[in-house]
Amino acid sequence: MSGLLSAALAAPYLLSVLANRTDGGSPIRLSIRRFGPLDGLVDEPALSALRLLLLPLNYYTALGVFAAGALLFWRLVPRREAHGREAGRLLTLCAAAGLLLGGVLRSAILNNDLGARVVLLAQVATLVWTVVALTRLAEARRLRFPRLLAALLILGYATTLYGFVGMRAYSASDRPAFARLAGRPDIDRALRAAYAWAGTHLPRDLVLQQSPLPRRVFDFGLYGLQPTGVADAEARLFGAPPEAVASRLAAVAPLFRDRLDGAEVRRRAESAGIGALVVTAQDPPWSSPDSWVWRSRAAYADPLVRILRVEDLRGETP
Repeated sequence: MSGLLSAALAAPYLLSVLANRTDGGSPIRLSIRRFGPLDGLVDEPALSALRLLLLPLNYYTALGVFAAGALLFWRLVPRREAHGREAGRLLTLCAAAGLLLGGVLRSAILNNDLGARVVLLAQVATLVWTVVALTRLAEARRLRFPRLLAALLILGYATTLYGFVGMRAYSASDRPAFARLAGRPDIDRALRAAYAWAGTHLPRDLVLQQSPLPRRVFDFGLYGLQPTGVADAEARLFGAPPEAVASRLAAVAPLFRDRLDGAEVRRRAESAGIGALVVTAQDPPWSSPDSWVWRSRAAYADPLVRILRVEDLRGETP
């Protein structure tokens, strides 16, 4: 009953998501869960068969101490007792559903968000089982922490610490792949302030357009309230068909890449329904003193970011 009620409450949102997706393909497809050590070892279909065969090992290494704790729980607690209450049965169903869906299905759009998130159901269940198992050992005065659980717990904390440090030390690695995350923190902070200003000083339905040239563009979604014309090359993630994304990029990208006069910028922006352009010190037009960025009056300006209303763009050729 609770599941049906949840589905009914979520139905308007789910229907709006489906209705606003113009991409006709399914967002989910069949695929055996990726297991890193097997990548590049063999080709398909042998790779999928090997992934399926090693799926239990894949989950065991991923869940770590929770997997060992779950096995210990089912050794200590009889199944009738574990399923004696509705909460216990729900945990088992959540774990089974999470492992099954995460094992054979994946998101068909960009990253495998489904595979990463659906396993959280199993993680919650195995966490509870681990706590119950250790509590039973403590109550029986037999709490000698199993060596395997201790090793897995240390490994889990080590990987968490590695991720914590890595998220803050990437700038020292000189790896170009990390530069897209926060290559210019000063510009990111300036964009946050600019979008905050736009949220209170510009119409809520005014389309703001930041440069779509970077691999991924996050600022408008993190800090902005107004819609955008096109996010980046992966805008299909939000439901737009690839053809429409390519067409919009072809019209908008030159604004932030090429040397165009104000009239051409205004023509292209208006044809794309854009009401204001968000330009940063990283965009090529910024560095030209004669570009439209500096020849037009800015609605908002600071040392690193300018917001220019399209209607204010000057048409003179530099």
